[in-house]
Amino acid sequence: MVVVRELMATPFKVNLKMHYPMLLSILDNLVLLAMIFLIPFVSDPVLYFVIAYAISNLPGFILSFYFLNKKFGYKYEVTFEKSGWLLKESFTLFGFVVLTSVFMQIDIVILSAFKDNVDVGIYSAGTRLTMPLSIIPGAIVTTVFPILVKRLSDKESTEFITNLVIKLLYFISFVMAAVFTFESTSLVNIIFGSEFIKTAQSASILYWCQIFLFFGFYSLSVLLANNKQHYNFIYSGVQVAINLVFCFLLIPKYSFVGAAIAKLIASFISFLFILFALNKFGFRPSIGRYRVLVWSLILSGILWACSILPVIPYLIFASIAVVFVTLFTKLFSDQEILTLFKLINKEEFGKKLLSKFSFIA
Repeated sequence: MVVVRELMATPFKVNLKMHYPMLLSILDNLVLLAMIFLIPFVSDPVLYFVIAYAISNLPGFILSFYFLNKKFGYKYEVTFEKSGWLLKESFTLFGFVVLTSVFMQIDIVILSAFKDNVDVGIYSAGTRLTMPLSIIPGAIVTTVFPILVKRLSDKESTEFITNLVIKLLYFISFVMAAVFTFESTSLVNIIFGSEFIKTAQSASILYWCQIFLFFGFYSLSVLLANNKQHYNFIYSGVQVAINLVFCFLLIPKYSFVGAAIAKLIASFISFLFILFALNKFGFRPSIGRYRVLVWSLILSGILWACSILPVIPYLIFASIAVVFVTLFTKLFSDQEILTLFKLINKEEFGKKLLSKFSFIA
């Protein structure tokens, strides 16, 4: 059901109507929540939960067919006419998904082989702080991908929208990494408790990985839209190979910190590969390197200075600093800001906001 549901969400993505799949997902979760309340009254809670989880997916699964038919006139029939072509085209993407899953988990497997459960637990806590962050580029790419495909099919330039998305992903990933790093110990203590203080260092490194992984997330979509998905497979292969090499080199000596460094190196080298792949067919991202560099340095300096504060005041000042430094350096142009509001169907609000703060004439 999960695999088919993901496929059935594609027409909603293309037509920017993702609120339907999201509402159906919420419905499934509500059904699951209601069934979970019965766990104390059953003899085998684990078996009951598995069955409840499967049943909770049924309402959304069935309603997905209904809304696809109602909104887009889609009807389904079994056909094997293009199965060979489909398998051929999707083979590299299948390999990409498998290798990406290996990349996300192999460091923990190797760490558990060399070190004890304490080190594995400390590192796993750090990964739990960063792995959910993939939702962010996923949401952004889901929003922009249909626009990207349409412009490519219409032979229109995708340079502006692509550069804007890359800059936005860099902005989000850098802010999260910098804010966390300068108060990592206090934040880990709040989230996990004093027993996991050692998680702070490895988690900080994993946060900086996100800058390269966020970039790769959208760039891989660009390659896919250009029917260059074999580069996605090679990209994931590079990630896994480099990660394996450095995990075996660093984990025996540096434990969970070595695992985090190995992932950072693998993320950076795969980032260089994706730049090379994009450059091969003439795509050269341009996000205002000097302006981005100035923004990054100023923000880092302010966050470092604010790190002497207790964690709650630090987070408050950090939020204010991000806004003011971004506005002061004009990291995003007026056109880029308006485009961002347009993507969430709030263009008029964006114009009013920019006019109020005198960013546009």
